[in-house]
Amino acid sequence: MALLIDLALLAAAVVLSIGGCVLLALSQPRNMRRVSISDTGVTTPAWFRVVGWCGVVLSCAPLFARDGASFAMLLWPLTLAGSAVFVAMVLAFKPSLLRLLSGAR
Repeated sequence: MALLIDLALLAAAVVLSIGGCVLLALSQPRNMRRVSISDTGVTTPAWFRVVGWCGVVLSCAPLFARDGASFAMLLWPLTLAGSAVFVAMVLAFKPSLLRLLSGAR
């Protein structure tokens, strides 16, 4: 049972980290243009940046609950780096996967 809880907390941290990185990436107009189909009238909502930073910061909470402060401070930057690389690769090779999340048309 403890292993299942540990895996759930780790998955929650990764999901929050990836979600925060996606919203931070889509808060930039050039990334939003890559994701959207039309080039005209593409605007980025102001709340993307705020919610993105909240997701990145809150992704450390499940790690603190799972491993304590010492190991969480090692694991948190690793999850952030992995999430940032994942989002960068999606934006580079298949930006249409983020179209649903962005709300762009």
